[in-house]
Amino acid sequence: MVTTNNSFITQMKLRELRKQHSRSMQAYTELRQQVAAAVSETEQLRLLYNGLRQLKFANQELHPDVANMEPLLDQDNGQAISVETLTFWRQQLEKELTGGQLRAEIIYVFGALLEEWAAKITESAQARDQRVQQQKVLLERLLEPAPTGNYREVLCKPPF
Repeated sequence: MVTTNNSFITQMKLRELRKQHSRSMQAYTELRQQVAAAVSETEQLRLLYNGLRQLKFANQELHPDVANMEPLLDQDNGQAISVETLTFWRQQLEKELTGGQLRAEIIYVFGALLEEWAAKITESAQARDQRVQQQKVLLERLLEPAPTGNYREVLCKPPF
């Protein structure tokens, strides 16, 4: 049996998960944009490395396994980094970036499913009946033949 306290705490945690998802996806998008705007391969690698290292969730690094690139990026002897090395590590970090985005999406979907499940447990019989009725109406509208001609009628038609 789910109590109202448990339900409240669950809703609060899931609300925070949604906020963190938005922040994470925004951070990943901004990092991709910065990397795309970089002029050199070295700068792209540096941006990816620093950006991934800075991403955190609840004060935990999201990418703790990113290899330490500092010795490579901070070479004091002025020696150029080979193109093959730059390309290899940039591709590795881009894979990590893509993996991070995918993990964020999976966690968000899982949280949304939990939220839906929790809402069904605590909803009243009247709310459940209303939700089922709304689903039926939406399904019927989806199965209606495609309108021809005047789309204004369709777009202005109230949903229920």
